[in-house]
Amino acid sequence: MSTPSEGSIYSNHAEQREAALPPEARVRDLEEALLFEFGDHVEYRQTPVILFDAVSAEDLGEALVRRPVMLKALLACANVAQRAVQRDLGITVDTYAERISRDRAFTLSGYLKPLLPKELAVPALLMLDHFWWVDKEMRAAKGRWERRVRAALNRHLREGSFVKRKFEHPGGTFELDAAYPKRGDVEVGVDVKRFESPRDFHKRGDEITQKVSHLRDVHPSSRFFAVIYYPFPDRHADVLKRYQGQGINGILFAAETESSIDEAAMRVIEEGGLLD
Repeated sequence: MSTPSEGSIYSNHAEQREAALPPEARVRDLEEALLFEFGDHVEYRQTPVILFDAVSAEDLGEALVRRPVMLKALLACANVAQRAVQRDLGITVDTYAERISRDRAFTLSGYLKPLLPKELAVPALLMLDHFWWVDKEMRAAKGRWERRVRAALNRHLREGSFVKRKFEHPGGTFELDAAYPKRGDVEVGVDVKRFESPRDFHKRGDEITQKVSHLRDVHPSSRFFAVIYYPFPDRHADVLKRYQGQGINGILFAAETESSIDEAAMRVIEEGGLLD
């Protein structure tokens, strides 16, 4: 895999990070503000601090081989994400892997060493790891919600009836989060959307109308439904109004509870004409 070469017109991660560092005045003002405003609640404790200046790239590589659990926190403290590693080193890496090869560990340590701070307290690294772990799990939970909707559709019809399925259109390739049947003409298509905020709804609302329009172009007799997570019940009427007259056969709202997902799935099946 090709990577940005030295002297390239494309910047690498180190260059982008250097350009994005906060100004010293902000760091100084933040430290002063925290210590002043919370001064009555500040305790000075003996805290373990890692002197990364004293750690060689070779020692860092050996440490990653022995304890790959450290990788995510070390990358995070240098603002390094998987995409930066892939772009700059031409390799992919699972930052939560339980094992890492020696070659890969040493490639990463040589890349990471110049980016590490001179020193950093262990609790700070623990907090970084905590932040990114929670972020990862929350994102995964949102992805699982789509699978739960599809599972409910199959549970209430027949196992394997609804599948994630792509369809071709002159404007490109599009994907239905759940479609029936598995092959042939689409009879029922379902788009599953999570709008976490009103801004998401306004920003991504056109995705649904575009998809139903394209689906009808290639499968004119299909029925189309949207199952939407939108945690603002008092604004659900706005959503229904937004999609009125857009060729959508049903807008169903569901939350995290199994009962709400089941209810939405049953309505898709009933209104889609799939009950025997």
